[in-house]
Amino acid sequence: IAGHRFFVPGSGENRKSFLHVSDAAQVIAVSAARACDLGEGQIETLNVAAPAVTVAQVANAIALGLGQRPPVRVPMPLLRFPMAMAGLVPPLRSIADSVKKLASNDVLDTHALSRAFPDLALRDTVTAMEECAADAAAIDRA
Repeated sequence: IAGHRFFVPGSGENRKSFLHVSDAAQVIAVSAARACDLGEGQIETLNVAAPAVTVAQVANAIALGLGQRPPVRVPMPLLRFPMAMAGLVPPLRSIADSVKKLASNDVLDTHALSRAFPDLALRDTVTAMEECAADAAAIDRA
């Protein structure tokens, strides 16, 4: 997306749960160590994610990291017809599905994670996205 404008489908106020890869690695390592200490049946399944953020926050952070203006927000009613047409063409169907998913809420309940790992500090999603975009832009310029 570096060098190109991108858009946010809908208002961008829908919320998503994200997880930085280094946070995933940290949770896996700590969980593996704890699993060895726990007895049979004491291992639980946890949703692992940083606190939810809006799609607009993430998109703005990426644009800022790339040195671009904030992305355009396109109301969903304006996207319905193009998405319906894209859904009829097999190679474009996944694009329409991706836009629908991006415009929906997808927030994980992480209360069990907080109870299991009260001292766990996950990276701020917005800051991580901005840093990642800035790194990508620097690589493109090199």
